Amino acid sequence: HALQQLAGDHGPLMHLQLGEISAIVVSSPRLAKEFMKTHDLAFAERPELLAPKIISYGGSDIAFSPYGDYWRQMRKVCMLELLSAKKVQSFSSIREEEISSLIESLHSSEGSPINFTENICSLTSTVVCRAAFGTKCKDQDEFTLLVMESAALAGGFDIADLFPSKKFLHVVSGLKFKLEKIHGKIDKILDKIVHDHRENPM
Repeated sequence: HALQQLAGDHGPLMHLQLGEISAIVVSSPRLAKEFMKTHDLAFAERPELLAPKIISYGGSDIAFSPYGDYWRQMRKVCMLELLSAKKVQSFSSIREEEISSLIESLHSSEGSPINFTENICSLTSTVVCRAAFGTKCKDQDEFTLLVMESAALAGGFDIADLFPSKKFLHVVSGLKFKLEKIHGKIDKILDKIVHDHRENPM
C-alpha cells in the first residue's frame, strides 16, 4: 500500500535507496515488461541476502545462484531432466494419489480447524520426495515444519540484509544463528534420505 501511494505521488518508476541496497520499483505493466522481458538480462542479478545464502548452500541452487554459465547449466538440467513434458506426465499418478489423500484427510476433518498452509506444504514435499526417491520421507512432518520456518525467516525483514557489508549485524540480529540451526536440521534429514536411497535404490 505504501509503494502504491508513493507511485501515485511520483509515478510508476521509482528509485529507493534501502540502506546499501539500490532498488527500482516498477508499478505499470508497460514498464514491467521492459524490466522483465525486453531488458531482463540487465536486471537478472539480485542482492546477496543472508537467508538464501545459508539455506541454499551459498546460493548454489537455481533460484538464488547468480546469472551466468552455472545458472544456465542448472536451468538446462531442470528443463531436460525434471520439467520436460514427458517427466511431468510420468509423475501424474503420484500427484493424483497425494491430492486424493489430502482431500480425504480434509473431508475427515470436517468441522475441525485445519492448517491449510501446512497441508499444502506437506503435499508438495511428499510429491517431490516420491518423485525423486520413490518413497515418502520418514521425517516428513519435521521437514515440512523446518521448510516453513526457514521460509518465514527468509521472507521477513532483517536489517542486516540492507547493510550487507556490516557483517556484525548478522550476529546481533540473531537471524544467522537461527538459520544455521534450521539448516543443520534440514541437512541431517536430507543426508538420511540420500543414505536410505543409496541403501535401497528404486
